[in-house]
Amino acid sequence: MNDHTHHDSSDRSAEPVEVSSHNGHPDHDHDATNCRKCQAPSGSSSYGWLWVVGIIVIVAMALYFLQRNVPEVGDEGARLDGGATEKIVAIPLLDAGVYNVVVPTNARTGGIFGVDWDVSAPQSSTIKHTSIRWGLQSKASFDDYSNRTTDYDGGSFEIPAHFEANIQAPTEEGVVYLRAYAVIDGVDYQSDEYTVNVSR
Repeated sequence: MNDHTHHDSSDRSAEPVEVSSHNGHPDHDHDATNCRKCQAPSGSSSYGWLWVVGIIVIVAMALYFLQRNVPEVGDEGARLDGGATEKIVAIPLLDAGVYNVVVPTNARTGGIFGVDWDVSAPQSSTIKHTSIRWGLQSKASFDDYSNRTTDYDGGSFEIPAHFEANIQAPTEEGVVYLRAYAVIDGVDYQSDEYTVNVSR
């Protein structure tokens, strides 16, 4: 015979378990830590703030680039565009003639190069012709060159004014000789002779 006594578990009275509702959901009584319905979505508020910050950054960048691309006009005719300043200068009234001829030092064979020049007079007037006379040999007079530009050949052009023209360099290496020329009140005016070195 066994000396120890067996205790039947059925004789043990069950302790009452108190189950309470949580998070305002009285219709389901269980552990809130395992209840997806009761848990707030994780990170939902932080994602909302990220969207707001992202939109603000995009709008700020768009406004910045739009402002950079809008040219402004400053004092004394200075044009401000992308941080660079270009001075707009009127051509002064001078003795009748051709002034401020600008040519490149070098050009490529067969390429295009530009020439700038000013035409002025003691008072505002109009001219019917101005051009660049050029050739492959040095000449003492504008009339001796074999080529000329035709951008302002005929018409009515107010002076003083700034003029520009393009010249196609020869296909062979060498030197281009040129002068700016204008007819003012029926009188011929020419500039000094300038040279452009042409190479491959």
